[in-house]
Formats: sequence, structure tokens, C-alpha cells
Amino acid sequence: MLVVKTGFTRGVHEGERTVEAVISSSARDRDGDIVEASGWQLENFLKNPVVLWMHRYEAPIGRSLEIRREGELLIARTRFARTPLAEEIWQLYKEGVLSAWSVSFIALEWEPLPSGGRRYTKQELLEYSAVSVPANPEALNTIYRDGMGRVEKELERITLIFGTESSEEKIKITEE
Repeated sequence: MLVVKTGFTRGVHEGERTVEAVISSSARDRDGDIVEASGWQLENFLKNPVVLWMHRYEAPIGRSLEIRREGELLIARTRFARTPLAEEIWQLYKEGVLSAWSVSFIALEWEPLPSGGRRYTKQELLEYSAVSVPANPEALNTIYRDGMGRVEKELERITLIFGTESSEEKIKITEE
């Protein structure tokens, strides 16, 4: 069974043309499914770690430089290619227009959840993609930007955003 699920960007590193992202988590997604991080089979993906645009096999935009599990998260670092399409997508991530990711996998083992949906306990990663809208609400860019951020700093920034009166100030703060 082929399944597609989503994730979010962690950090954009301009000098390296890379993005680090949570591409999947064990959280229940918008489809009502849970994809267990411990169940990822990555061996075949690592033989050809291509990253696509919107799961289109004819639209590669980069390569995965690293993919790892961190607790309940599957995290990847992507280097963007220097093609016209990849350049356009890279710019959208740099500008913060895009921040989401999605995984495509073959479900190897799963069980139904009592409340509906499935819990995937073993799955083979086929590819992951840059996407505009993810199914997994946790599949986004991380809060780190060029390796300089910290969780506390981001929480302060969020507090400032919601504490301001002017929408112009909100935009200015979030552009860092």
C-alpha cells in the first residue's frame, strides 16, 4: 500500500542551500493516521536519496544529505539542486512562503485505530517532497535559521508577534 504523509521545515541554511525539516512525526495527522517514527525502513531510500516537488517523480529538486530519527520525529536535511524549478522552490523556503514537507512510503505493517485511521508500525520510505500543504501538522521547517536560533528565542519572538498592535510590525518580526 502506497501512502503519502507530510512534515515541516526546521531551518534554512542559505550558505549550504540546505533545509533541515521534520518530514514525519508520530503525531496523529489530518487523515487520522499515526506513522510511528520507530517503524521507518530507510535502507532503500538511502541508495537514491532524491527529494521531489509535490511527489512528482519527474520533478526532482534536490538530495537528502542526512535523514535520522529523533525520538518521535523523522528529520532530514535537503540540499537544493541548481535547476530552475529547484531554485524557485529554494527561494520560497528562504522567504518563508513554504515550510512544509511530505513523505511517501509503502506500508509494511499497520493496525486499525479504535477511533478510525491507521497506526503504521513499519513502513519503507520511498521519497519525501517539498509541498505547500501537509497532512501532518508537525511536518514543518524547524525554528532554527542558519544554526543560530534556540527554542527560547523563538518563543520570545512568538510572544512579540502576538503582543504587537500593528500587522506591519508582525510581518517585520517574522521576516528574520
